[in-house]
Amino acid sequence: MDEFSVPLLKNAIRSVESLTKQIDELQREKIDDQRKIIQLKDEVLDKRSNELNDVKSTVQTEIKSFSSIVKKNCPATLSRKKIEAAVKSVCEKEDRSKNIIIYGIEETSGEVLTDEVSKVLEEIGEKPVVTDCVRVGMKKSTDDRPRPIKFSLRNSDHVS
Repeated sequence: MDEFSVPLLKNAIRSVESLTKQIDELQREKIDDQRKIIQLKDEVLDKRSNELNDVKSTVQTEIKSFSSIVKKNCPATLSRKKIEAAVKSVCEKEDRSKNIIIYGIEETSGEVLTDEVSKVLEEIGEKPVVTDCVRVGMKKSTDDRPRPIKFSLRNSDHVS
């Protein structure tokens, strides 16, 4: 080695040592920052957990309160049969609300009622889906009046 390279080498070593110390310090700071972040996240989780427990307690209290009100205000006489009858009644009303009856369409042998109904609906500018179609009543040989046609649509809005 010559006399100029020794001081340069010593300066380079000092620079590397200085940079190594700076890197070590930055790594320690980063580790400390990460610890603080973890600590803060734990605090947030604890706070949210406490809030959730408070909400849970409030909901339980309110449900108990609501339950007692329902018990006081709803008679125990609501038997299963009464509930089933009410549900059946509502279902029947819903089913009937989808029905339409047309009078005056001539009866022919081999008629396709769905086609007849579709023709009538097209004349009034409607094209709903017909789900069921039947003649109502018994055929009387002495009566020349055609029996009415009852048909059902998919929903009651189309009926309106």
